[in-house]
This record gives sequence, structure tokens and C-alpha cells, in this order.
Amino acid sequence: MAVILNNMNISPNSIPMYFALSALFLFLAAVIQRLNQFYSLPQHKTFKHVAIDGLRGFLALGVFFHHSLINYNYIATGVWTTPNSRFYTMLGQLSVGLFFAITAFLFWSKVLDSRDGINWKTLYVSRVRRIMPMYLVSVVIVIVFTLVLAYSENVALFSTVESFVGMCQGNHPKK
Repeated sequence: MAVILNNMNISPNSIPMYFALSALFLFLAAVIQRLNQFYSLPQHKTFKHVAIDGLRGFLALGVFFHHSLINYNYIATGVWTTPNSRFYTMLGQLSVGLFFAITAFLFWSKVLDSRDGINWKTLYVSRVRRIMPMYLVSVVIVIVFTLVLAYSENVALFSTVESFVGMCQGNHPKK
């Protein structure tokens, strides 16, 4: 993919790339939502914060791009570092903060609106049913990629893990 991008003179660090890919992902999400009833809001339920919940989707997309660029830079340079673009650095940081603030607002709105108190068992079962499928898909993808990289001649898996652990501990390489 990097070869294609370099031949087209389009940098993954470019801001137009973010907007173009965001539009593509939103289009794909709309198609999936129309084709699969699982993602539709039931007609008998009313949800008064649909727009705010949709904003969480945009924020999650911002975090996705931030992390993707960190991984792209690692593959290109062999060093775990923050994106070279201030736009992508701020996109990741602001998206995480706002995502959690909005999530807290939506959660406490639900708690305050419930007259009899919240049914914690129902809440946690719905959370697990909502998160677990994507979590399992993500774990399988990570395991497959790790195994492919571990047996590849081009990537030293242990130096990759060591570099990542060092970054997590605050040992950032000098630029």
C-alpha cells in the first residue's frame, strides 16, 4: 500500500487522506447498516441522543487513524513514535478525551432517566453482547498478523516487542 501511495504522491500523513478515508469508511458503514438489521435502532425504542452517539463514531474513527499512523510510521522507520503531523497527534488525543466524556454523559443520562434504578445485570450483558464480537475479531486478526510476522524473514518479532515495551515505559527514541 505504501508503494501505491508513494507513486501517487499521497502521504498517509496528509490531512486530505484523513477526510477521504473517513468518507469511505462512513459510506461503508451506511451500506452495512442498511443491509444488516442488527445495526438498526428498534422502532419501539426511542433514543434521544442519536447525534451525540454518532459523534462518538467520528471520535473512534479519529483514534483509529491516529493509531494507524503510529503503526505506519513504525513499519516505515522501525521506531515507535507519535505521528509527525500535529493534526494526527491532536486528533488522537482529543478524540480519546471527548469519546470518554460523551460516553460518561450518555451513561449517566441513562442512569438518571431510569426511575427504578439501573438493572446492572442487563447493562453488563448488553455491553458484553455489543463489544465481544468485535473484540474476538480483533484478537484473531492480531494473532494472525503476529504469527505471519513472527515467521517472516523481514521482521524481528522480539525487537518489535522490545521497542514497543520501551516506548510504553517512556523510553522514547531521540529524533
